[in-house]
Amino acid sequence: MNLTMYGVNMGQKGIPLEKLVDHDTLTEIVKQYAEYLETNSMAISASLFFKRYAVITAAAALDYYGFQKGTHNWLKDANFDINTFTINVQKSNIQLEEDWRKVLFLDHLHPICQFLAQEFKIPSKILWENVAVRLNRVLKRSVGHYAEDDIQLQVEALQEKQPNWFQNQNNPFAAYIVHPNEEKVRTTCCRYYQLTKKEEGVPYCLVCPLKK
Repeated sequence: MNLTMYGVNMGQKGIPLEKLVDHDTLTEIVKQYAEYLETNSMAISASLFFKRYAVITAAAALDYYGFQKGTHNWLKDANFDINTFTINVQKSNIQLEEDWRKVLFLDHLHPICQFLAQEFKIPSKILWENVAVRLNRVLKRSVGHYAEDDIQLQVEALQEKQPNWFQNQNNPFAAYIVHPNEEKVRTTCCRYYQLTKKEEGVPYCLVCPLKK
């Protein structure tokens, strides 16, 4: 398993992912991420933290389970490094016995999203589109590496409006998933543009709806 490009590394350091649904733990992470971003806005920090977290969880999982057809349950014993905002995992032979989408989106990301939206007064649709943006990048990167039928299968699964893996509830990011051959500007704004500290030459995120 090689997911280092997503910030998933081999190691033990960090907070168990299951503890990130704890409200006090999440609040501390958002505060620390705000310091890293050099912003006083907890709403901006919450949005961009969730966007970053989507890389090391959702994007990595789509690549590993969706395209690489991996079966190891690396999410179970993963630890979040609050200093580097990456994930450390250990070698394990434990197999993932449930649908990875349920384990990740419903059981893990959903409660985190609910808390961030309520506590930091940021619409949940912004947070879920943050996740979709990261998933779309994996889909686009898959072109030329995987069969078109396989890519289409992943797109359709993520676009399903009331999937079994979300307990037949409305899929909160379905409308934001696009086929990699399509171009889509975001519907919501992640608020990256409001940061004072930005990546050089990148005043807006790549799919920002406010970009001129």
